[in-house]
Amino acid sequence: MHALSHPLSSRHGIHHGLANAVLMPYVLAFNMPVIETKLAALARYLDLGESSGQAVIDWLVDLREQCDIPHSLASLGITEADIATLAPLAAADITAVENPIAVSERDMVALYRAALAGDISH
Repeated sequence: MHALSHPLSSRHGIHHGLANAVLMPYVLAFNMPVIETKLAALARYLDLGESSGQAVIDWLVDLREQCDIPHSLASLGITEADIATLAPLAAADITAVENPIAVSERDMVALYRAALAGDISH
């Protein structure tokens, strides 16, 4: 998530925390195959009623709406054309190696496109 956020901050002046808040559900959905158990535990801790990763993502989306945080990168002025510059920077970011699933530049493009379109259905 931070690897995706850093170029948004440095190239487009988007506050790092805001970028993370917008990107988090998309990154969690991408990583779901390997973090489902941890997210299910978080769902139980948060008493969401359903112990699943999707319940946590849904809760985050609701929380984002309550805090007036945009749902997509398009809402922050990012365009499809920007992705060609952002994705290589995100893939080269030192924090990218910390992602639970190894990520490539192609993955970064897919994540940016999902966040641009507001499509969390990974």
